[in-house]
Amino acid sequence: MIVPTLGTVFALNTAIRAFTAPGDGVIILVPSYYRHDRSVVRNERCVTTCPLREREGQYSLDADALAVQMEKKENKLLVLCHPHNPTGHVFTEKELQTLATLARETDTIVFSDEIFADITASAHPAIPFASVLPEQTVACVSFGKTFNFTGVNHANAVIPCPSLRNRFIDQRNADHFGSIDPFFYQAILAGCTEAGHDWVLAVRDRVAANARRLEQLLKKNCPGVRMSPWEGGYIAWLDLSAAGLTAEETADRLEKEQATLVDPGNEYGQGGERCIRLNLATQERNIDEFVLRLSEVLRS
Repeated sequence: MIVPTLGTVFALNTAIRAFTAPGDGVIILVPSYYRHDRSVVRNERCVTTCPLREREGQYSLDADALAVQMEKKENKLLVLCHPHNPTGHVFTEKELQTLATLARETDTIVFSDEIFADITASAHPAIPFASVLPEQTVACVSFGKTFNFTGVNHANAVIPCPSLRNRFIDQRNADHFGSIDPFFYQAILAGCTEAGHDWVLAVRDRVAANARRLEQLLKKNCPGVRMSPWEGGYIAWLDLSAAGLTAEETADRLEKEQATLVDPGNEYGQGGERCIRLNLATQERNIDEFVLRLSEVLRS
């Protein structure tokens, strides 16, 4: 059921090649992590975008829009990012059940990127999608975000369905699956200890505290900036629409005027043109300093 791979993006590329053909469509929920889109294009498949529903900064699955795309026979695979990157939304059980029903009805395979699943708000646990749709899911989990191991290039694909798993393994091996670096092997094992568990709990608490503080400081010092409710991952999604700024302009000015780097939302496709993405996995003082620097940009 568990298949080692050389990372989440590697696993996505394997799934694209295993379950689709050149010219097929792959559904992406936008805004989206740009490397998902890039993987589709580089494999000569077609990106089919489906916007999430957004109301006052709160994102959710748009079941009606998704049904339209999933009913198109050329769309063979859907990429779910859960918790969602960049919005920080953790899909609810109802949303996941809706998605599973649509997938069954249309025979769509779902690749679920769950690399942020270890870090969620206590009220928003990330339900593994393979537990909702075991027969049609390739779910990918990793210590990449939890322990800052993204450079290790290791992830596990969870594939309950034997026939789906065998097709994935055949393609993974054809793509050349080597072995993990022995030094990082020991590091990964260390994450599976009591000390590793304590680290995860501490990171959750720190990120949750930083999210609360950022939201409070923004309301006080940057009233034109709206933060999407933080539910999971360690990223904050900030909407600058009311401040009259674009993502590119804000990111550029923060870098040049304030020596501060953020991710401009336009890199995440449709819906991100006036948003920026910020890392919450940091010390509290850095959150304070960021708000100070952003307020300087807004005032000038």
